[in-house]
Amino acid sequence: MRILQRRSLPADLANKAGLTPRYYTEVFKKNIGKCPIEYVTSYRMDQAKKLLRESKKP
Repeated sequence: MRILQRRSLPADLANKAGLTPRYYTEVFKKNIGKCPIEYVTSYRMDQAKKLLRESKKP
């Protein structure tokens, strides 16, 4: 998810979807169960955990 690799604020994502930031956050949370920032943070943490597990360093 390339958009999650850069610093995207809910306003940026809302703009891409053609929605207001408030409405975007409301719809996102209703459908995903987390607000956009929580989702992005969770995704990034999962990716970091994966990298740590796959690291060859002890």
